[in-house]
Amino acid sequence: MALQITTAYALRATEYAEQLGSMTSVHPLDLQLVTGWADRLDGPVIDAGCGPGHWTGPHGAILARVSAGADPTPRIQSQR
Repeated sequence: MALQITTAYALRATEYAEQLGSMTSVHPLDLQLVTGWADRLDGPVIDAGCGPGHWTGPHGAILARVSAGADPTPRIQSQR
């Protein structure tokens, strides 16, 4: 099952990154929810399944809290 999911994401990696790979695509309520959660964190964070890194990349809302980000789909990672 995991391989099927990884393959499905790989097939649409470019489209995913174009449509959802920046903070401008995040709904304001989602941004508020996630940044509120991140502000309460204490310690390192690993963003597993981070996609193109829009939450944790250079302009991400939780960048300061994240120690590492990883995604099992190489084509998604290459969209960063």
